Amino acid sequence: GLLSEKGKKILENKYQSINLLPGGVVAVELWGKKGLTDLEGRTLLPLQYDGFAAGESQTVALLKNKLFGVYFPEQKNIIAPTYDALLRFYGNSDSLLIAKKGKFGIINRAGEEITPFLFEEIRYWNTEAMLVKHEGRWKIYQINGKHFTEEVFDSYERFSSEGEEQLILTYRSSGYGLLSNVRGRIIPEEYSEILNIGTAQHPFYRIERDFSKTQVHVVFFVDGEGKTVKRQLLNDADYQKISCQ
Repeated sequence: GLLSEKGKKILENKYQSINLLPGGVVAVELWGKKGLTDLEGRTLLPLQYDGFAAGESQTVALLKNKLFGVYFPEQKNIIAPTYDALLRFYGNSDSLLIAKKGKFGIINRAGEEITPFLFEEIRYWNTEAMLVKHEGRWKIYQINGKHFTEEVFDSYERFSSEGEEQLILTYRSSGYGLLSNVRGRIIPEEYSEILNIGTAQHPFYRIERDFSKTQVHVVFFVDGEGKTVKRQLLNDADYQKISCQ
């Protein structure tokens, strides 16, 4: 059971387990089924769930019949457990959630579909667009306009992050490029290597095209906006003198 600090009985001594969750919510278990009450003992969700867990931003994750939902203690509303994976907020948004029904999509707190469920993966890009894996390739998808941008690449890796801006190194068969979630495409996907020889606050890139068959290297020095400052054509011997292994 559960008593208040003054000894007032909140819950009868009949439960198999009692656990305190975020937002002043109490998870109770009886005969293998779980429900939620508040700290006054009032029922919030009936004893019909298989599990609860602390979720993001003071929410409670729900599990029922191997499907997931979420409960919002502050508003006392629920997204029913009809999804294939734990729901998580999209970036810093408190109103958009990433959900999975076979594939991933975005819903709002009312459970309404904001984007179609088209994607193998969804990663945060910015408040207006998502970085998504679609039909085996990575793309940028506009949330409100519900359309893809022209950016399509085979893979990517995090390059750097400074404040709200993140840079990713994108790759496809034509080579590597650099893409910003704030400024868009900085360096096209045409290069064998991209290095920042400046700082995170003031980037300055050395980028290369490697013509290995001819032992010729084309080296560009590019500022943070993608503007070429200098271009050098080097043979292999001279290239080794400036190459950092």
